[in-house]
This record gives sequence, structure tokens and C-alpha cells, in this order.
Amino acid sequence: RADGLLAAMLRFAPCERGRRYVACAVSAAASDAASADLASDWLWFLLMPLKCAHKLDEPDFSALSTPSDEEELDAATQLRLKTFSDKVRARDGGRCVVVGPKLRLRAEPTHILKRTNEEMPTEEGSAVGSTSSTSLLAITNVPIFQTSNSESITWGILHHYADIPAEMTTDPDWQQHIDEPDNGVTLELSVRRMYNNFEWYFKETGPDCYQVKRLAVTDPIVLDLRGDTPVEFTDLSGTGIALPDPRYVRAHAAIAQVLYDQGIGEYLDEVLLTLIPDVSLVQPGKFLDSEDFLIRNDLLRLARYGDIHQLPAEGVDTVAISCHIFTNPEIPHSLFTHPERLCAQHSIILTGADEVGWITYRDITLALRPKYT
Repeated sequence: RADGLLAAMLRFAPCERGRRYVACAVSAAASDAASADLASDWLWFLLMPLKCAHKLDEPDFSALSTPSDEEELDAATQLRLKTFSDKVRARDGGRCVVVGPKLRLRAEPTHILKRTNEEMPTEEGSAVGSTSSTSLLAITNVPIFQTSNSESITWGILHHYADIPAEMTTDPDWQQHIDEPDNGVTLELSVRRMYNNFEWYFKETGPDCYQVKRLAVTDPIVLDLRGDTPVEFTDLSGTGIALPDPRYVRAHAAIAQVLYDQGIGEYLDEVLLTLIPDVSLVQPGKFLDSEDFLIRNDLLRLARYGDIHQLPAEGVDTVAISCHIFTNPEIPHSLFTHPERLCAQHSIILTGADEVGWITYRDITLALRPKYT
């Protein structure tokens, strides 16, 4: 899917700067391997963090208004969040900017760019430390996808691709900019949840004027009430509170379309299933680094394929196991491209016996039973 991802990044680039950035990067990738590396960088340092932040934050509506654990947030952050919410709510008149004043539905302020999340869910299922607002375009600092400079890589990509202000990538106190009212909007809860999951987006039609564009098959009924009426951002407070920055709104729209166009969003949803605490192969905190996580994810996906991963009856030795796993086109894999190198570098052991074959990786053991026909 590398070519498809690169093409989608160019087609849905939110601004001229973004189009030039993608075009130059793709042109510089002179080989198939270089193109694959470029697509991988954009997948794991841009798309995955955005998708991950939404999946791991705020599991239900009851946690939307306040942090899951206020003690985890310092006093300055709590004050900024309160000020942010108060200003955005006042500017939008306390109602959903999409639904409008027709229905008195609960609506909450939400960020367009979100501060980083630094903790994973615990095995007891507690939520990631969340803020008083969820995000429209969310950046996360989930350790499994991070290198020492990965956060700067993510923000650097956003700066070039979406023309995000330079201070968001260079200011040591960049999180202060996140809680400015031009980085927020008020949405009804179900509309907000789907927006955060990139299932619809704002298409810019004029200054501070947008059309709601749906991507999901199912939508909240409140979106139907909107019809094709444009959404116009207005300061209802009359006090000069800044309106949502169109650069942030365009960035969300671009990411939503890239995720939907190539089915990448569904793939990332599947990957994120491995982050659920009750999944035995990949529990939060169990993996060592991003590569370890990806190997565990591949093994988990392999295990989910039922009869597809079973060995043919005539071969239960090591060679048969290796050939079946690494040459079967029906088995999804990302790191299993070079089996010999992978097994040597990561201590994946393939063994066979009379009735069963085994894959062993660290604390994981999968049994591949013969398939008799």
C-alpha cells in the first residue's frame, strides 16, 4: 500500500506547502525501497499517533468533562484547560457548532490539536490520563512508537504538511499554545466522538465557513438535522475570542481523507486492538520497543486467522512451518519479509513435531496444528 499512501498524502494535502512537501519527498525517493520507507515514516509518525490518541483516550462520555485523574495534571495545566474550555464554550454559545441551537443537546469544548498522552492504559483497564477536552486532531506520545526524537519528527511532519505554526515545533512551552481558543470547537457528544475518530470532517468553503463531509456509513442522527447547511464559526461572546484556526481544521480534514481513502484507518484500528489490556500477546507495558510490538502484532494477527495458519498434513517440520508462514499470501505480515534475518535478529524459533508445529518468540508460543483434508 506504499504507493497508495503516498498518492493519498499528495491528493489530500491541506495546503500548497503540503503539496510541495509531499511531491518533493516522493520525488526524492528514487527506489521502491525508499518509497516504502517514506510511506512507513508517514504511517508510524503521523497517521498512527493521530489514530492512537483517539483510540486510547476517553473510553466513555462520563469522562469527557474532567480528567480521569486530576492529580496527574499539574495546577498550571488544569488552569489552562479550564480557561480553554470556558473561552471556547463562551465563544460558541455553549452549543454544538454543527447542530446549532435547534436542539438542547449536551456539547463540550474539544481541542483541534491535543497535548501528548504519556501513559498507556493499565491492565486493570483504567483510561489513559485524559484532559477535560478530547481532540479533533490529536498527537500522542505513546512509548511503543517513539524513538528519542519521534515527537519532533511528528510535529515536523505536521509543520511541513499542514503549515502548522513553527512555534508548535520550536517553542519549549508549545503545550501552552495547544490551550488557546483558536485550537478548539464545541461539539455534541456523539458528533464529537465520530469527528475524533476521523469519520467526518469540515470542508472549508469560505472564510470561517465549512461544509460537514461524512466518511462513515453510519452517522449520528443529529448530523441529519444539519443537512447541507454550512457551518459558520462565529464569536457569540462578543468579546473577540479567536475563532478556530483554519490550518488546524484543514489538517484534520486531510488526515481523515487519507485514512479513509486507502483503508488505512481500518488497518490501524486492527493494530490498536493489540493495545487492549485483555489481549494476551500484546499487553500494555509488555513490549520492549516499537519493533517488538510489531512482531507481537503480526503473531497475534496470525493466530486470529484460524485454519489459514494451520500447517498442511504432510509437513510439520521446521522447513514446512517456515515456508507456510513466510510464503502464504493469505497471511498478513509486515515484518515477515525476510524470515531468515528476522528469526536470527529477533530469536523467533520455528520447531516441528509429529502432530504440531510451534512458533516461539520471547514469552509467546503459537501452536500450528496439521490440517487434514
